Amino acid sequence: MDLRIPFPQDNNLRSRTPRNPAWLKQVRALDDTVAGYSAIRATVLLLAGSNSPKLATKRILDELHRAIVGSTVEILDGLDHNAPDEKAPDIVAAHVLRFLQAP
Repeated sequence: MDLRIPFPQDNNLRSRTPRNPAWLKQVRALDDTVAGYSAIRATVLLLAGSNSPKLATKRILDELHRAIVGSTVEILDGLDHNAPDEKAPDIVAAHVLRFLQAP
């Protein structure tokens, strides 16, 4: 499964993305397939909002959870894909902090 997500036409993210050659070379070198993620051996928290698109919360999250051995999945009730930066950064930060402080 390829996890690359195309830029929507109405999103201004593309215009904010760096265009320097060194950065682009690094982006192209990234392996963002499930097979690539299966090489991760770190403790990983996968967060999603219950109101996020089902593609993100079910298909992609489930695939990543299966690929990353020992990963933890948390679905944050009532939040969507923009929770970390727009709607609930404190809630997201609390979940991340709790995860990082766990034994």
